[in-house]
Amino acid sequence: MPAEKYVTEFVKEAGFTPIPDRAIIVTYAPTNMSERIAKFFSNEFFALQMCQDSLVLLPFGRMSLMLKKDVALEIPYHTIRKVEVKEDMLNWRIELDTDEGMIVLSAQQKELS
Repeated sequence: MPAEKYVTEFVKEAGFTPIPDRAIIVTYAPTNMSERIAKFFSNEFFALQMCQDSLVLLPFGRMSLMLKKDVALEIPYHTIRKVEVKEDMLNWRIELDTDEGMIVLSAQQKELS
């Protein structure tokens, strides 16, 4: 996985102001066990970076695990209505209720990464 300094550099290049030490690796959360198994073999990872005014998702290349130089999604803080973090087996389930709808992400628990 890329070092946080690379995430910070890419976020700056994209025109955002990253908050230091506020990035985690996430995937989109599967909705059921079948999707969980399928995603295990074809998972795409993202760096979720907290910035001054928004959350930013940066995609990784599937095979190289290098950051792609584009932003997959920007979520301005003022559009987030509610955030819930729940334990989901060996991961954390992060639910972001936004003005545009629900975004559900999954992050590996710290003890397992």
